[in-house]
Amino acid sequence: MNEKSGWSPEPGDTEERRGREPLPSLIRRLITDARAYALAETARQKARGRFIAANVRTIALAAIVALFLLFGLLVAGLMGLMWVLEPFLGRGFAVLAALGGGLAAILVCVLIILSRLGRLKGLKGKKP
Repeated sequence: MNEKSGWSPEPGDTEERRGREPLPSLIRRLITDARAYALAETARQKARGRFIAANVRTIALAAIVALFLLFGLLVAGLMGLMWVLEPFLGRGFAVLAALGGGLAAILVCVLIILSRLGRLKGLKGKKP
């Protein structure tokens, strides 16, 4: 039986040696290898966790900065809109027009959020 199966034993590992190796030493070797694998896997998962945590922290910080800048931009935009509309509508109606436009944009965003939440709730019961 000299057929090649594609599997190659370690150098020096002959059939006679494998057949004579006692079961307790095989079990000890298996336990040692399992412990080494578990330690390596633990280290890999810790490194992966640190990598993810660092990225999440960076993303959260960038999102907070972006929200502050967006808020400032919206305030400046509303002030500019009121300034531009004041000669045409008067001061009070310019403020109402700017606030009405802002509220309409908020309403559209809320409707989009509610429709997405409805889709998520619909997917919750379904199996992929």
